[in-house]
Amino acid sequence: LDASSGYFLSADRTTLLMLVQPRRPAQDIPFGHRFMAQARAIELDALADLRKADPSVPAPRVGYTGGYAISLYDAELIQKDVIYNVIFSCVGVLALFLYAFRRPAALLYAGVPMALAVIGTFGLAGVLFGQLSSSSAVFGALVAGLGVDFITVLYGRYVAERLRGAEPAVAIREVYRSTLYGVFFAALTTAATFYSYIFTEFKGMS
Repeated sequence: LDASSGYFLSADRTTLLMLVQPRRPAQDIPFGHRFMAQARAIELDALADLRKADPSVPAPRVGYTGGYAISLYDAELIQKDVIYNVIFSCVGVLALFLYAFRRPAALLYAGVPMALAVIGTFGLAGVLFGQLSSSSAVFGALVAGLGVDFITVLYGRYVAERLRGAEPAVAIREVYRSTLYGVFFAALTTAATFYSYIFTEFKGMS
């Protein structure tokens, strides 16, 4: 460092380090977005002033590092991982469903509940928490799989009744009468398993 300048300036005077201490922590992602947007706006204004003052002077290259920049990078990475995870998981699950039942119409019966499961789960998380941790990002595949589990049992029973010669209305009534209760209680036990995460001290899971 060139200590005589009073700045964190390199000895060859080509690099200047500026330290900023924001008011809120780096884990506050919405604040981080506002903070970095303001920092880049200041950067653009300063570069514009430099060009007006002396167009012959080459503009400096500005970079950002530290907890805030890294947290935003991680947040964007998590967001991409969630999207890719959900898309590929849904496509894979629907492909398995089609392979099992060999009926294109079955994709509609499986796709709608699975889409509602994914949208409902992540939508509720967005309303309650506003953000997802890196550990919760991996739940996309799990939600897609669980979103189609119960309809697989119900539809499988419906197909079995139809293969026995039952009319559609009769087959549906049989599904409701004999299979729906078991699926309902299976869903409750699955939900109870996830609710157990609330009591863990690991924030990403709770």
